[in-house]
Amino acid sequence: LFRSIGNYAFYNCNSLTSIEIQGDADIGVGAFTGCTNLTSINIHGDAKIGNSAFWQCDKLKCVVCRGNVEVDAVAFDGCSALKNIEFRGDAKIGLSAFEDCSSLSQISMLGRTAVGERAFAGCNNLTDVELQGKVLAIGKYAFGWCENLESVQFLNGISHMGEYLFDECSNLKCVEIQGLVRDIGACAFAGSSGLEKVIVPDGLWNIGQNAFKDCSSLTELLLPNSVRRIEDNAFY
Repeated sequence: LFRSIGNYAFYNCNSLTSIEIQGDADIGVGAFTGCTNLTSINIHGDAKIGNSAFWQCDKLKCVVCRGNVEVDAVAFDGCSALKNIEFRGDAKIGLSAFEDCSSLSQISMLGRTAVGERAFAGCNNLTDVELQGKVLAIGKYAFGWCENLESVQFLNGISHMGEYLFDECSNLKCVEIQGLVRDIGACAFAGSSGLEKVIVPDGLWNIGQNAFKDCSSLTELLLPNSVRRIEDNAFY
């Protein structure tokens, strides 16, 4: 059963505390904006979540989607209490979708994943990221300024690591990539001064300009024979 929820349909419904949708859902722009007592969302099917759909729902703690999901720009921007995201199908995450979700501590994405620019930027409580499905793309600054991020694992490969991906993640210590990665973008880890260990499998072709600039704690770097090019100032 498919459900369409119109733009601003539940705008400022301050008594609403939880949402459970049994089928698929298309949630419109700003549909639940200002629902200041909403704490949980559980969607049992596929979902498309529109721009600003849950903007400033500042008590929202948990979002679960059991099917495929597409999250548009700034859909959860500023949800300062959000702690847990669980997407069990394929996921497409838009520009700044979860930016400044300052309590976010756990991200679980099991299917194929595409992450837009600044999607999780400024999520200062995020410590570990584990992406179990194949990562199709990650945009610029996707995890920028996540000051407490310590460990990142890509368990099924990543086609391209975007520019400034982990910019200024000063506590990031370990990055592990399993599966295929072709390119590490310019400044991808720039300013990650706590980074100690990077493990990259065979298949990497290119390390971009300034990719690991100012990674002053880097002690272990395992690069495969497939690397064809290391650009200017990559480890400066």
